[in-house]
Amino acid sequence: MVFFLAYLLMTNLFSSEQILVAHRAADSTMPENTLESLMRMEQKGAKWFEIDCYMMKDGNIAVMHDKNLARTTTGKGRITNMAAVQLFDVFVIGGAGGERVPMLPDMMDYCYKKGLHLIIEVKDSNLEIVDKIDHLIRGYDCDLFTIYSFDESIIKAFVAKKPLYSVRWTMEKLSDKRLLKAKDRNTSINLDGRYVTSSCIEKLEALGLDAHVYTVNDKKRALELFDLGVKAMCTDTLFGGETNG
Repeated sequence: MVFFLAYLLMTNLFSSEQILVAHRAADSTMPENTLESLMRMEQKGAKWFEIDCYMMKDGNIAVMHDKNLARTTTGKGRITNMAAVQLFDVFVIGGAGGERVPMLPDMMDYCYKKGLHLIIEVKDSNLEIVDKIDHLIRGYDCDLFTIYSFDESIIKAFVAKKPLYSVRWTMEKLSDKRLLKAKDRNTSINLDGRYVTSSCIEKLEALGLDAHVYTVNDKKRALELFDLGVKAMCTDTLFGGETNG
């Protein structure tokens, strides 16, 4: 096993069954959560992308990690207190320039047309967002979309929709209590890669569940996690022409 891991490290290869997910649809050199970055990552071989979203006050769903605009755009204020029209003169910092904050349907349309997998992390705790995203996903009739959320109430609301798409409960560490809740809801797990052990994976597999992990930027650790049985992982740095299933 040691020699196998060393070989993979030297050749910079991940197998087609080891899914790397472009964290915030970007790498560490690109602006996050933009269509421009998603397209650039696609050119680097990415087929899976994770984005973040909030619902705006007019019901539109904006693709953004932070609730406040200040860190990643030229604007200020909370995205949840704004309507889409207020973003017309707000631009994402970095990249080629001139890109506005994307709306979720734009990202979904692009991924659907290209056959790319899109993981939608719901940052919002407003349960109204569940109906809107569920309606959007059902309109595509495909298996390209996955839901992540840290918020248990959001996860419960998605599960209540009896979705055909995947719903994953994101958490830092696995506990027996949360594991049983996930089993009862038939939701798999998204864990912090720093804390995943063989015991975690064995507990999940015993209940017929599997694990995604976030955010792993060390290649040796990535290979260890895949060897344990992790299905997919978010990363900012591990794309460099390697394949991605």
